[in-house]
Amino acid sequence: MRFRKLFFGVLMIVGLITLISCDHHFYQPLKGEFYSPQEFQLIHKEVFFNTPDGEKLHGWFIPSQNSEVKGTILHLHGNSANMTNYLYYVAFLAKAGYHLMMFDYRGFGKSTGQPSPAGLLIDCEAALNYLHSREDVPKNEIVIYGQSLGGALAITLAGSSKQNRIKAVIAEAPFSSYREVAEEKMNNMVFLKWFSGIAADISIDDRIAPIAFVDKIAPIPLLIVHGTDDRVVPFHHGEKLYEQAAEPKLFWVIHDGRHIQMLSKFRSIYRPKLLEYLSKLSEP
Repeated sequence: MRFRKLFFGVLMIVGLITLISCDHHFYQPLKGEFYSPQEFQLIHKEVFFNTPDGEKLHGWFIPSQNSEVKGTILHLHGNSANMTNYLYYVAFLAKAGYHLMMFDYRGFGKSTGQPSPAGLLIDCEAALNYLHSREDVPKNEIVIYGQSLGGALAITLAGSSKQNRIKAVIAEAPFSSYREVAEEKMNNMVFLKWFSGIAADISIDDRIAPIAFVDKIAPIPLLIVHGTDDRVVPFHHGEKLYEQAAEPKLFWVIHDGRHIQMLSKFRSIYRPKLLEYLSKLSEP
């Protein structure tokens, strides 16, 4: 009996610690550089810009490597490492004629601050404002492409923006709700499964959940991409977001695809498919 009480006491302490910290489990930031533009023969400019609440964010502006500029891509990365880890996926876009803007959220890479759902949304808005301040970026030609957490942020950013200055939104493997995906992760942990719903309700800030904003993106075109075998953000999140979204919208299902595999070499067929989709956005 005494051992049982001790066991449940320890379990409750671990649970409380998890309750306090699980909002931060979305973020796994790292310093350092994983890939550099030079590795892909890309010319780039290192940029810094400020957020309204006083953070200083770091990014790369990679101009189109062609004389013809087809548009501008604002890339929003996932919850791990930093922006340099994702250059592998999107470097080809600059070679295909698009300006490419990548940046680190607060707390990631060289950016200051600590990550939070509301804070990262402020960061994305600041990055969009930065792009609009550049004379070499055609206005209203910016496509937002987000992967995983970045896909969720892209949806909320476009759905909450009061200015019609986004050409399209591409969300790869986005989750529909911070709270729901956190509860799913806790359900996979035996000692937390019993109170995962309560833990998520208490500790997760879900006010900017993508599911609450996805239907407000229209008339901006929305493309959702999701793998059916995604074990990080289950496929049903993409389905739910697509169902809630208004036209114009598309849903690319990557059969047997895992997390953010659309632009990997393993799924290289999607690179020309994405370029075709982007080119059609400019058609009258």
